[in-house]
Amino acid sequence: MNNVSKISFQIEVRRVLEILSNDIYDSPYALLRENIQNAYDAILMRKQLKGADSFEPKINVTIDSKFIRIQDNGIGMNKDVLSNNFWKAGSSGKNNEIAQKAEVVGTFGIGAMANFGVCKSLKVITHYAEGNQTIETFAKRESLSITEECIELITQEEEREPGTEIIAELDDSINLTQQGAIGYLNPYIKYLNVPVLINGTIVSQNNYADFSDVKQENLFLSEHHEINQTNFSFKLTLNYTKQNLVRIHCSDISKGTQKINGEIALSQGAGSIYCLRNYFGLAPIPVSGFFNLGGVVNISSLHPTAGREALSRESIELVTQLINIIENKIAESISNL
Repeated sequence: MNNVSKISFQIEVRRVLEILSNDIYDSPYALLRENIQNAYDAILMRKQLKGADSFEPKINVTIDSKFIRIQDNGIGMNKDVLSNNFWKAGSSGKNNEIAQKAEVVGTFGIGAMANFGVCKSLKVITHYAEGNQTIETFAKRESLSITEECIELITQEEEREPGTEIIAELDDSINLTQQGAIGYLNPYIKYLNVPVLINGTIVSQNNYADFSDVKQENLFLSEHHEINQTNFSFKLTLNYTKQNLVRIHCSDISKGTQKINGEIALSQGAGSIYCLRNYFGLAPIPVSGFFNLGGVVNISSLHPTAGREALSRESIELVTQLINIIENKIAESISNL
């Protein structure tokens, strides 16, 4: 006679957190990137909810030897979002109608867990845009459990500006610096159209139009084309400089009947092509071509892999098809010249 019994399914929390920090994310600074992305998404959602001109968006990051703080004045979180999304790994609070219309960047749902790879404790103070409740939650890494209640929660009724503040206590072995943070974050946040400050230094609001625009005194020829081929349609501007370089701007992009929000700004000799989603940096894309194009592809339908080391296969295919069409048009244009 067979003896049948059962054992429980268990998770070693500390080891899972180590995997998140070491095997998924490429650097301890990734903690900053993920929190800034969440802050930016919160701002996009508040704009969608209340109107783009209803407030002045801002993201402030403070780094010292023991703590990092990320403050935003985005939509904030209510108790439901905190409990069922932020503090629940694998569940994203950005799949609702407001988030989708706002075209947020993050959808993986790793939430608070990403912080504990490099942090001993985490405090979250948040005020939702609809309501008068400020919520403070706090947890220590050593006390995290999947079977016991381990997150402190305090609520307070008050009127204040919406937003969220993340306060993370760094692990003793982690040393984050302002210079290191700016260097790591630069490709991800330099084109954000909201101010991001790290220890008071602004690191965003750069303009990628420099890849495609040409000053009048350097312009040899400008051509405007309406592209409609290979299931894609878009407006294409080719600016030829007196230095024999071509610069490209692509807008009003559609695939079939589906409109794709975003634009493309490229130039010969500008290095690699970096992809953005709603102005937030994702990853470079390995596209080979005849004209050595570099610059920015900013398209809202692009998605990175979980570790941000590359774009998804579908995203790479989309961008590659667009670049190939652009290069063919450049070749046709040059042959006519």
